[in-house]
Amino acid sequence: MPRDYDLDQEALNTLEQYSAAGGFVIKCDDLADDYQLVPILQGLGVDLGLETNASEDLGLVIYRRGNSLLVHMINYRYDRGAMDFIDLTNVEVTLTIPDGVALEGKQLKIISPDGEEKVLDFVAQGGRVTFTIPNIHCYSIASFE
Repeated sequence: MPRDYDLDQEALNTLEQYSAAGGFVIKCDDLADDYQLVPILQGLGVDLGLETNASEDLGLVIYRRGNSLLVHMINYRYDRGAMDFIDLTNVEVTLTIPDGVALEGKQLKIISPDGEEKVLDFVAQGGRVTFTIPNIHCYSIASFE
């Protein structure tokens, strides 16, 4: 949560009760960013549901669709001089598989306006799924179908 100077006493009391009951309240600067928050959460052992070797130039958004998953991947690495995106390669993604999602018997399809549809291998074990995207030019979707 951002600094607490704008919270009323009732909200502060609720947070104190939550913390006293074993809950975690994390205070950070006015505008928390991933560089600040992610290491704190990982240090507390919180499963963020997503791990990747990608740089901050890749935006990842995960959606649950029925008993499957969609991962939208947006490449923000853009060369203004060349007026083109700089490819991201060998991007490894590991996701926590939510309850009620079954990936057995499904294929992992990579769909992108940048090229042809591809089918990739993935490994699902221990409640997590891992796969590697060979190339992301501008935008791709990983779809378990």
